[in-house]
Amino acid sequence: MLFLDGRNDLYFDVLRLLERHLASTALVTADLSIEDPDLLPYLSYIRDPANGYLSVEVPLDAGVYPGACGVRDAVRNAARPAREPLGGAPS
Repeated sequence: MLFLDGRNDLYFDVLRLLERHLASTALVTADLSIEDPDLLPYLSYIRDPANGYLSVEVPLDAGVYPGACGVRDAVRNAARPAREPLGGAPS
């Protein structure tokens, strides 16, 4: 699971940085304000099925979304090589 909560303009970059370490069924959630234009790159990426996510918006209160909650697509990632854990390969 990856929960993004911080500077909205960094969500997309942080996701891309950590993405290769996520399990094929990882849940990715981001706390985003619906009026924030910085959410567009993140939302565009996670909503595009070609990127391997199943995405859903979860409206909460006062325009706050835990972004697009995305679940990595196990079928798409099954053909990919195993991901190296954070911190490098085990010794």
